[in-house]
Amino acid sequence: MKDKLEILEEAISDVGFWSWWTEKLPEAFQLEFGGTHIWSPPRSSDTAPSGQVALRFGNPRSICFLRRSSSNLPENWADLLKADQLEPFSIDYGDFKFNNPNYLNEILNSNVILEKKFGEDPNLYINNSDIFSLCFMAGEVGFIIIAEELRILNHTGDINLNDIDSLVSRWWEYWKEYWELKNTLNELPKDYACEVTIPLKADQ
Repeated sequence: MKDKLEILEEAISDVGFWSWWTEKLPEAFQLEFGGTHIWSPPRSSDTAPSGQVALRFGNPRSICFLRRSSSNLPENWADLLKADQLEPFSIDYGDFKFNNPNYLNEILNSNVILEKKFGEDPNLYINNSDIFSLCFMAGEVGFIIIAEELRILNHTGDINLNDIDSLVSRWWEYWKEYWELKNTLNELPKDYACEVTIPLKADQ
């Protein structure tokens, strides 16, 4: 499972962004991300694949919003993000980690303001390998969640964690086709994730 989660980390954090969240506490908490490298079919022939992925955590034990002490964001920034009143936050590449106690401990001891949303102190679960943890930074903000269950979803439904590697490979096939057809009569609909994940040479 560790390898699959590492593939998921990379696919979300490479050029992805945190766009929304919702809750049904105490049962579940959901995060939504865009710009991922996880294949999903376009909703119509004239649109790009959305790249949107939701992570739904069941039976959360600890939920914390993070804000850098140097941030000028309002204290209710998380509520504004949920209400679509803030622009999404780009994920800091390499700062998106599942089940990584060293990284979680590093963030908890860094210069961030921890705003507990639900549950207990995340320090209580740093070395608990029986549950899921996710910790990430996205510009001025970040997030920590520790929960018993993890589901991955897109607009077609549930994604099995075991299928993540094949869906990421499928996205890279699509990326290659996108750039092969760029500036031709058959070019594909403009795609944010492809546009910011550019090949070394435009003709590759």
